[in-house]
Amino acid sequence: MKKVSLFTLAALSLILSGCALGPHVPNVQQGNVIKQAMVNQIKPGMSKEQVKFLLGDPLLVDTFDNHYLTYIFTKQVDGGRIKRKRVTLQFNNNYQLVKIRQYPLKK
Repeated sequence: MKKVSLFTLAALSLILSGCALGPHVPNVQQGNVIKQAMVNQIKPGMSKEQVKFLLGDPLLVDTFDNHYLTYIFTKQVDGGRIKRKRVTLQFNNNYQLVKIRQYPLKK
């Protein structure tokens, strides 16, 4: 009888110790991973295909004006503040890159 109650007590203490830690908050990462080294490789005059080869397909594509590509990346660790980074690329009528706009991670 003592073995059963000792086992029950041990199992109960393990179950309750998990509750003391609090709820699990997962890390959330969305969008295109944008590293500064990747952005540094992008140069004016590059074609859309060359940019997509380096950064992948963009998260946002304007269906009414295909002269822009927008890459967005958000990350939240342990339920903390959301960090954001956005890179918007503007192309001319020949679909050659003319402007790069970066919005850094917010802290």
